[in-house]
Amino acid sequence: MSNVKTMPYFTADFFRFFEQLSGNNNQEWFEDNRSLYDEAVKRPFKELVQEMIDRISMIDKELRIPVTDAMFRIQKDTRFSRDKTPFNTHMSANISHGGKKSKECPGFFFRISPEKITVGGGTYDLEKDNLTRVRHHIEDEMERFNSIVCEEAFVQKYGCLQGERNKVIPKELRDLYEEQPLIANKQFFYSADIDPNLILEENLPDLLMEYYHAGKPVNDFLREAIR
Repeated sequence: MSNVKTMPYFTADFFRFFEQLSGNNNQEWFEDNRSLYDEAVKRPFKELVQEMIDRISMIDKELRIPVTDAMFRIQKDTRFSRDKTPFNTHMSANISHGGKKSKECPGFFFRISPEKITVGGGTYDLEKDNLTRVRHHIEDEMERFNSIVCEEAFVQKYGCLQGERNKVIPKELRDLYEEQPLIANKQFFYSADIDPNLILEENLPDLLMEYYHAGKPVNDFLREAIR
């Protein structure tokens, strides 16, 4: 059972660390301020991610991942980036059956920074066979799919299902496209930005769980298809 935390996970030092990092994004400054990072950022974020895993696994009994499989590192992979600064100016996690590195497995993503909290889910990078499975699932369950993406809680939290679409609609999808344009998507994800001041609230996990529940029917539908 999840432990109930009666104090906020983060303090104003979370904001202070990232504000200073933004102007000093280099290895030397980071090493000089590693203790601040460990205490104000890494430790409480790890506790938050574990709390979210505990809560979600009580609902999704198949979820079995350690916290390290959900948390992204603050260190950036700069090999293919024009921005060579070594550190991210946010902390993020992706809680899914496939862990943080899976862009295909539907999961619950959240990122916190001094600018905003971003939450979301869905699938970002479907292989060809799984994309076909998702499209067939939408075709077979069109009424249910339409109901899910129009559900009040989902629309209130996320607005709509997003994702890159085929520029040219495949011939076999044209009739279905007229009924439901999302059938042409190559990605199926949703996201929302939240006031960053909520980072300092002790009920932050409750807030995140509201967004988890709002997106869960979409994730469940996508997972059914991919299976």
